Amino acid sequence: MRVIRFTYDSVQVEISIFVLLYFRMNGIYVFERFFNFEDSVRNRMIAALPELKKSKAPEQYDEYDMELYLLTKEEEYQAFKGYGGYSEKAIVFAIGTWQDDHIDELNEKKTIDGRKIAMQSRQELNALLNCMKSNNLISLQTYAAMSETASIYDKNKVPQIFFLSKYFYVAESDKVFLGVRRSYMDVAKALFGALTRLNCEWGEVSSLNLQYAALYMAYEGNLYCLRNKKPFLYTPESIITVCEHILLKRETRMVLGESFYLLLAEVYGDLLKNANSAYKYYIEACQDYSAYAYFKKGTYLLDVEGDYAGAQEYLVKSLLIYPNYYRAWHILGICFVNLEKWEEAVEAFGNLEVILRPRIKNNMLRPMEIEYLFKAMNQSGDILFFKIQDAIRAIEQYLAAEEIWEKIDKTQFMNMLYQNDGKETLIKGRLKRELNINRVYERLAELYRQIGDMDKSKEYERKDA
Repeated sequence: MRVIRFTYDSVQVEISIFVLLYFRMNGIYVFERFFNFEDSVRNRMIAALPELKKSKAPEQYDEYDMELYLLTKEEEYQAFKGYGGYSEKAIVFAIGTWQDDHIDELNEKKTIDGRKIAMQSRQELNALLNCMKSNNLISLQTYAAMSETASIYDKNKVPQIFFLSKYFYVAESDKVFLGVRRSYMDVAKALFGALTRLNCEWGEVSSLNLQYAALYMAYEGNLYCLRNKKPFLYTPESIITVCEHILLKRETRMVLGESFYLLLAEVYGDLLKNANSAYKYYIEACQDYSAYAYFKKGTYLLDVEGDYAGAQEYLVKSLLIYPNYYRAWHILGICFVNLEKWEEAVEAFGNLEVILRPRIKNNMLRPMEIEYLFKAMNQSGDILFFKIQDAIRAIEQYLAAEEIWEKIDKTQFMNMLYQNDGKETLIKGRLKRELNINRVYERLAELYRQIGDMDKSKEYERKDA
């Protein structure tokens, strides 16, 4: 299994993040589709993308190994039927009492009743894997391998490790760093240990997801160490050697080849700073379904080579596959800034708010989403203030940035993830310190002074985080 399309309401982050990160750890690409994002909005964003001059965009990819639906209300069930309903590859996670009105219509073999299991737990993953197995979407051997990764993922609270290590990468103290480092090491050891216990050979197709998970967590642990200027958990060369050995076999390339190519590119680029080798493997990883691979290649061209036009080309390809990719819109906006395309940059940055509007409204923003929104709104404000000299629009953007900063305290996402164990306070505090709200206050004070609103100008002069 290489690719899953996951359709859900974008506000339902509790279940979706848990499932998404699990599949990602297993090397399976998840293409997200949202019930609450209108086609007309998506098409309008696509229409505004710059035309590709050097090469055409990827063909629309629509060949998924599995369709996963998360249905929580009547409207979503009706939309599910409109999408085709219970196709051969479709599985449904059903949550809520709406099911009772459609009990005779639901396919019991293809439906998981979320009311009967503990969500965000091993029970959820077990139910999902059992449903995949019983519908012949994965083999018995793959089921066994992914059951191992599910147990380790749940026991070691991998989602919490990811969020602690990525927001932000640099630890505030040695104690925090050592705690996160130990967590990465525990997960990697457990995964490598499972491979040994099951007598799995590298490149063996039946346990490929487990192999990928072990190597991927070793890479992620190394990346965290690198950002903190500490020694690696594992040598990058050892990860490369194993990945290259796995890719020698045609059957493994057919199953998870793109994931291993992408992992190689990231190890070479992120850990070893070997631009030439990273470039080669990014090319191998850029398949028609992988918006992430195109995004990574575009980011690489921007950060490493300063090739703004080339980066733009790959980012556009990423967005044509997945228009809801807010991070790609942000990086595309940065390309436009460097190319001095000011209005195009403002429009690209503005699409982050369009995409994330449901989560903003429902106070369900993730830390990274807050960070990207805050930066994008500030960048739009700066362009409108200094380049386009449109004070009214600049004020609107800085006020939006202020609102997003205030969402740090309001968002329920971190409380939900960490279940009020104190870590959510740590992350919120760090996020506030990293995102400079005082600069926003200074800009608003200046702009209000320019348009003659002295009361507002003095109000923002007095503000201090």
